[in-house]
Amino acid sequence: MDSDKAAVWVTNWDTERNGSSLTTRDGTSYLLANAFMLAYDYGQPHIFSGYYYAGVDDGAPGATRTSVPDMTCPTDGIETAGTWHCAQRWTAIRGMIGFRNAVAGTDVTDWKKYETNVLGFGRGSTGYLALNNSDADSTQTFTTSLPAGTYCNVYTTGDCSDTVTVAADGTFTATVAKGSAVALYAGATPANWTGTRKYDPSDPAWFTGETPHKGDDTAAKSADSAASAKSGDAKSGKATSDAIRRAATLAAILLPVIVGVTFMAIARRNGKAQSDNSGPNDD
Repeated sequence: MDSDKAAVWVTNWDTERNGSSLTTRDGTSYLLANAFMLAYDYGQPHIFSGYYYAGVDDGAPGATRTSVPDMTCPTDGIETAGTWHCAQRWTAIRGMIGFRNAVAGTDVTDWKKYETNVLGFGRGSTGYLALNNSDADSTQTFTTSLPAGTYCNVYTTGDCSDTVTVAADGTFTATVAKGSAVALYAGATPANWTGTRKYDPSDPAWFTGETPHKGDDTAAKSADSAASAKSGDAKSGKATSDAIRRAATLAAILLPVIVGVTFMAIARRNGKAQSDNSGPNDD
C-alpha cells in the first residue's frame, strides 16, 4: 500500500484487549514501537491514548451510556485501572512527534542492525534514531549523516538534560539503556531547546524509573505545572476527550486500510511519510 494511503498504529481500542498487539502493559517495548512508527517514513501515524482497565469489558473512566466525562491524567506514574493513559503527553511520545515533524520529507538512511534487538537508522542529515529492545544496555558507535554537534536526546527527557555529541565524521558513541532509545534531530540542541520538564506527570513509572514519581525533578516544575494546570489541563480536558471520540470515529472509517506497525516489522522502505502532529516542546 502506498504510504500516503496508509494509516499506521501500534495498537487501538480493539487490539489492546484481544492480545494481537503490543500495549501499555508491554511497557518499554510498546513505547519503542511507537518511536519506530513515528521515526519511519511510512504512513500516517496514529498515537492511541486510551485508559487503564482491569477487565476487557471495562468502559472509559466515569462513562455512562450517554456521556464520557473530561479526562484526568495520571500524576504519579502509577497505572491505575480507571485512569487515562494521556500518552500524547508522555515525554518520549512528544519528543518523537517533534522528531517526525523535523524529518518530514527525508529518506531513511544509515540503516544498521548493531546487535540483536539493537537497531539504528537515520532520516538523511536531519534525524537519527537508535533503539534497544534487548534486556541489556548496549554501547555502540552509531553512524549517522547528522552534522557535527551536540543534540538533545528527545526520547529520554523533555528538558535536554540527556545529550549526545556527534563527531565530524557523523558518528557518536553512546550507551543505550535496555528498553530505551536515542532520538536526535536537527534543531533539538541545548542552545535552542525550550522544554523545562524532565518528565511529564503522566509518564509511566516504568519509563522514569521512579515509583511513584512526581513528573519533574527540576526547579521549573512549580511554575510549569501550575501554568499547565490552569491554562492547559483545564482548557484541554474536554477538548482532548472530544478529540479521542473524533479519532475513534475517523479510525472506524479508515479501518479497511489500517496497517499495524510493530517494532521489528519493517515492510516498506519507500514512499514519503507525512505528519500532522505538533512538536514536543509545547508544554
